[in-house]
Amino acid sequence: LCEALRKRGSNMYWHCNARFDQLDTSLLRAMSAAGCRAVNVGIESGDREDHRRMSKGLRRNQETLIHEAVKLGIAVVGQFILGFPWDTPGSLAKRIAYAESLPLAAATFWPLIPFPGTAMFDEALEHCGEFDRGYAERIGFGDRSPVAVPVYSPPGMSRAELARWVL
Repeated sequence: LCEALRKRGSNMYWHCNARFDQLDTSLLRAMSAAGCRAVNVGIESGDREDHRRMSKGLRRNQETLIHEAVKLGIAVVGQFILGFPWDTPGSLAKRIAYAESLPLAAATFWPLIPFPGTAMFDEALEHCGEFDRGYAERIGFGDRSPVAVPVYSPPGMSRAELARWVL
């Protein structure tokens, strides 16, 4: 796709969503040459333990790819999650500081939304501070659109407290 866009000589600029496990330097170069000017990536957290507990491997070269994208003229928007079952005010502050340390054009912080049928949902139920168990019916099961209002909070934190970190 990038090669086809480049060959067309289009003056169109575009942006996309991407996963770190599908990005590498050569793809970033091709995207830049084809007119990509921004990419949204799910960073979630900069903590290796968070990624292990989410069953998502933290790419060792994640920060390198962010720097490479910026060097190629691609703005990076980082998406982060706040409110894991093991989160504390200290870990939330650390996650925000990590986002600030990166050369991001913007960072978005979303509350954790544990979906029924997932391991995270089970862990959230087991260790919840507050949990709005009816949220799945209100947003429609299977509708994975992000919502900014926390439906869950980690132990020792209310949903209102988590919302102050998110919003």
